[in-house]
Amino acid sequence: MGRGSRVRRQQETREAILAAAYTLFCSKGYGGASLAEIAESAGFTKGAVYGLFRSKEDLFLALAKARTTELVAEVGEILGRSASRQQRLDALAGWVRRRADAEREWFLVNAEFSILAARRPHLLPDRRAAAANTVADVMNVLQIDSLGDGAGVNENVGRVVLALADGLALQLALDEAVDIAHIFTDALTRLLGSGPAEGRDRDGRS
Repeated sequence: MGRGSRVRRQQETREAILAAAYTLFCSKGYGGASLAEIAESAGFTKGAVYGLFRSKEDLFLALAKARTTELVAEVGEILGRSASRQQRLDALAGWVRRRADAEREWFLVNAEFSILAARRPHLLPDRRAAAANTVADVMNVLQIDSLGDGAGVNENVGRVVLALADGLALQLALDEAVDIAHIFTDALTRLLGSGPAEGRDRDGRS
């Protein structure tokens, strides 16, 4: 078997394991799903999983990165197809509503892992790095070509938008009547429309 074939097989194995992990994490929660179950569901041995991922935590972080990359790409594509600011906001609202319904269990397991990481110091560096990458992705999406005015989009805005999305996902899980699409886009409009306070730097100091 040539190197190209081995790389392709390894990638196919990785994708199958990630797909199985997504299904089991969503159905059983992070704590309820085991590596043995994930391996069996994907059609591989537990050793095959360890050949690609150091631990269940490592597997989850890889899955979270892949999911975030996919979701951010979707948002960028949707916003890129819309001409005016209002059209972009309307398109974003529709996307948020669809994804909130489809990804409910994923949002919950993601929140579960974040809480776990906050209580386990050895998980914090990787989780912090993943969050920082997501904030950077959010900032890129909100730049002038998409929704923001450019000057008002910084790391603080990125973190607020990420926290808003995570918080609303939890609210929806507790109360299905919450219209998170409307709340999210309304808050985003107000946030981006206000811009940084005059006389303050990017960290909010006078």
